[in-house]
This record gives sequence, C-alpha cells and structure tokens, in this order.
Amino acid sequence: MTQHQFGYKESLFSAASAGFFFILVGAIFTYTAFVEDINLFDRVLEFFRDFEIAKVPNADFLQLPKPEFLNRHSALYMAATRFSLVWGIYQISILIIRMFAGSPILKKAEAASNAVFWLGTTYLISTVLIGGTRLDSSVWFGFWGQII
Repeated sequence: MTQHQFGYKESLFSAASAGFFFILVGAIFTYTAFVEDINLFDRVLEFFRDFEIAKVPNADFLQLPKPEFLNRHSALYMAATRFSLVWGIYQISILIIRMFAGSPILKKAEAASNAVFWLGTTYLISTVLIGGTRLDSSVWFGFWGQII
C-alpha cells in the first residue's frame, strides 16, 4: 500500500475513535442520570471544588492537588471505572481490526498498549479508589503513581 492509502485508513480509525469517545461519554452521563439518578455533571464540579494542595507523602518538598474528602466521590469513581473498562474493550476491538486491516506495526502496538493501560486503570480505580479500605493522601498519590 502507498503512504496515501495508509493515511486514509488511519484517519478512519481516528475518526471512529473520536466518535466512539463522545458517544461513550454521553452514554455514561445518561446512564448515571437516568438509571442511578445521579447528576454526574454536578458530581464532577463538586470533585474539582473539593481540591486542596497537599504535601506528597515521603516527599515533603512536593505539594500537589488532591480532593480534600476522597470518599465523597464514589459515583465519579464508578463512572470513571465504566469509562475505562469500555474504552479498554474498544481498544482491543481496534487492535483486532488493525490486525486484519494490515495497519503498520506501530499502530498495532499503540492499540495494544492503550488496551493494557485502560484495562489496568479499570482495575486500579475499582481496587484502590472504590474498594480501598482507607482513602487518604498517600492512597491518592499512590494511585496516580501506579497509573503513571
């Protein structure tokens, strides 16, 4: 295939991903509003209003933002879990389609790493932020350290 044909095919993957992203975000907001009777937009605003600057444990010289009350935001954590799970599954489907479409190896590797990242994020959110027995600044910063 020529470079032009690869570019067109890859732009279709990008357009499909952008469209699926917006549909997924809309579906999550709709699901939480109508099934769980939770206004997710208000919960997102509440989450960011709750931020404070805190010292990072074991690094007293470093201060970063964190929610003051981590356990108040379980509805937002559940929405993030749903998003990352569905987005990770979508990345697996993109990887499979790329294998059959003859995409460049770098694009296949990107889709595979995206799938691992988003499914790993699902696991971390559900075990650390939702299923954790204690939520404090060390857990919050540890969570982000594991994500990165």
